[in-house]
Amino acid sequence: YSEKVSKSEAYKEYLMGLMFLKGDGLKKDFSNAYESLLLAATNGYTHANYYIGNMYYCGLGFEQSYENALNYYKKAAEKNDNYAKCKVAEMYINGKGTEKNINIAISWLESAAKSNNPDAAYQLGYIYSSENYGLSNEYKAKLYYLTALNNYIALEKRGTNQTAEYRIGMILLNGLDGNKRPIETALKWLNKAALNGNSSAAYQLGKIFEEKQEINNAVKYFEIA
Repeated sequence: YSEKVSKSEAYKEYLMGLMFLKGDGLKKDFSNAYESLLLAATNGYTHANYYIGNMYYCGLGFEQSYENALNYYKKAAEKNDNYAKCKVAEMYINGKGTEKNINIAISWLESAAKSNNPDAAYQLGYIYSSENYGLSNEYKAKLYYLTALNNYIALEKRGTNQTAEYRIGMILLNGLDGNKRPIETALKWLNKAALNGNSSAAYQLGKIFEEKQEINNAVKYFEIA
C-alpha cells in the first residue's frame, strides 16, 4: 500500500483493522482487516505490523507463514513495540520462522524488559532459572522475576489482568524472586486470576487444596479450570 494518509487517519485505519479482525462491531473480514492494518502501518502506526504478524502466525486470511509473521513482528519491534519484541523472542526460542537462537531471543527480551514490560522480565527469569538453555544463573533469575513481579503489580493497578494476577501468584507461591511470603498472599492472587477466567490459576489452586486435603475447595477450582 502506497496511499498516504495523516497520522490520525492511520490510527483510524488501525482501529478499523482490529474491528474487522476481531469481528468487534463489524463482520469479521480478514481481507479488509489486512488492508486497513497495512495502510496504518505504512503510514506510521507501526503497532499495526504486530497484528499483521499475528494474522500470518495464525493463518488468518491467508496461508500460515511463520517467516512472514516474524518479518512483520520485527518491523514493529524495530520501532520499539514491546509486544512485538516478546513475540520475536518467542519465535527465536522455539525456532518458528527462523533457526533457534536463545541469545538473539534474550537480546529482544532485555530490550523489552528495559521498557518495563513484565512479560519480557518473566520470560528472562524463566530462561535463567531453567536448565533447558544452559544459561542457569540464580542471581539473574531472581532479579528478573522480582522485576516482573513489580511491573505486574503496577500493571494490575491500571486494570484487571488475569495473566498478571496468575504470574504474581506463581512468583509469590514459589518464591521465584528469592523472597518467602505467607502462602495466603499467593492464594489471594491466584484466586483473583481464577475468578477472572484464568484456568491455569484455577488448576493450580485445585492442586494446592488437594494436597491440603481440602477436597471441597479442590473440586471447586478444578471445576473452574
